Amino acid sequence: MGVSFFFKHFKMLFPEASSSNPTEDHDILVLELNGILYKNIKHFYCDKLIKDPNFDNIELFELICNDIFNLIKTYPPKHSVFLAIDGYASMMKYQEQLNRRYKNTISNIYDNLFDLNQLTPGTQFMCFCTKYIDWFIRKKMNEDDLFHNVTIYFSNEKHRGEGEYKAIRFLRRNENIDKKVLILSKDADWINLSLLLPNKHIVISRDDKTFISISTFKEKLRKFNFHENTLETFFIDIYVIFLLLGNDYMNTFQFFHNLETVYSCFLPIYKECRLRFVDENNNIDINNLVLFLKYCCSSDSVSNDVDVVLSSHKKQKVEDFFYLLQNIVLMNTNRTFDWNFIYSFTKTPTFDEIKNYIRLYNIPVIKKIEKKKPCKEECLYRLFILLPYRSRYLLPSSLEKFPRDNYPTNLSYDLINRKFCFSNYQKSLDQFDQFYIENKINFKKEEKKRNTEGKLFEYKFHKDRNTFLKSYYGNLKKNSVVMKRITESNLV
Repeated sequence: MGVSFFFKHFKMLFPEASSSNPTEDHDILVLELNGILYKNIKHFYCDKLIKDPNFDNIELFELICNDIFNLIKTYPPKHSVFLAIDGYASMMKYQEQLNRRYKNTISNIYDNLFDLNQLTPGTQFMCFCTKYIDWFIRKKMNEDDLFHNVTIYFSNEKHRGEGEYKAIRFLRRNENIDKKVLILSKDADWINLSLLLPNKHIVISRDDKTFISISTFKEKLRKFNFHENTLETFFIDIYVIFLLLGNDYMNTFQFFHNLETVYSCFLPIYKECRLRFVDENNNIDINNLVLFLKYCCSSDSVSNDVDVVLSSHKKQKVEDFFYLLQNIVLMNTNRTFDWNFIYSFTKTPTFDEIKNYIRLYNIPVIKKIEKKKPCKEECLYRLFILLPYRSRYLLPSSLEKFPRDNYPTNLSYDLINRKFCFSNYQKSLDQFDQFYIENKINFKKEEKKRNTEGKLFEYKFHKDRNTFLKSYYGNLKKNSVVMKRITESNLV
């Protein structure tokens, strides 16, 4: 989703951080593949005017893979390439993802030739696509000398977490911290997320024309730091402030309308009030954060009315808001977080609601992370709860019959966050949970494979190795590529 006009304001406020070409060679190239998938699907079904809805997807897969490897050739790294497709996201993003899938169904931009909901992790399309990418990586590494000295890492749709989440975990590995990194992504969230990374040399390219130096960006922000010995904590504080601009997990907080306002008004306040928001374990100090918000909210903007009784709805919204902030910070700093938490409110609380909560109940206490619920952390479960009725054919056959509404009611447009919002659809997932548990035992063999937890795969070329690789997409008579699965413990 991103922040409205974020990049426009970023270029205006940090012109020295942007250039028209990369400033130096890089060791690691990071590619988020979902944007490439969307771009090539548009080209395939619009520009090529494919009319047959049953057209073989292999030509589309080849188009996607050629685009990926053309980018690698354009920006060849010295050491490694990290390729990531979005796996299933944490439930913090559930409402946003549900909105997008209903919007896809209603807009039907490819006139029934292609259902964009097929790009959801767990579908047969995504399974076949990532299998083709796996085969294409091996083929290219065997055929092209350019890839003989480069290690390629590939995280597919079965490996949970969005692309940027998985890339952050990869870049935090000890052997990568001192390497120079180039990230190719149009997602403006990467600019904020880079504040949390210990890597000293990061450049982000949104397109072939703009390259952003994160070290220059950080250097300009340092003027707002009030204690040089706590630089890492300072950047986490700045990340928390930027979170209030809004992202895929939460909407814009009151008064935090754009980056220009935050930079010119609120960051000077942060420096002046000298309050840290996080401790050494990245836990949010709610008291300090509320004091900062109080300083940011002018007396003219905040009423002096005190609610004698705060409704249970508003009380829950305030508590869940701070838990959401804490959860996002923990997720993006490689800490244990709550995968299954859902922020069920369409808006963030106003400062008046926070102020009245504190007057009645004192500072909110962030609740403990709930225990894992196994079924909720399965790829096909997430697919099951996200797909609208018209896309039910993408589900395993045993889940298709679950009764669900054709569309949610009450379509509205959020002027602040500039997006359409649906409301009054399923708010409780209890019925989904029960139906899924009862029917997952009927999954077919192929469906069970799609539901398997994925891993990160490493590909290396070994000239002394020579094996035969048999694949549906083509046989490789001389295969010198060794693939290894990387476990989660190796990424910490």
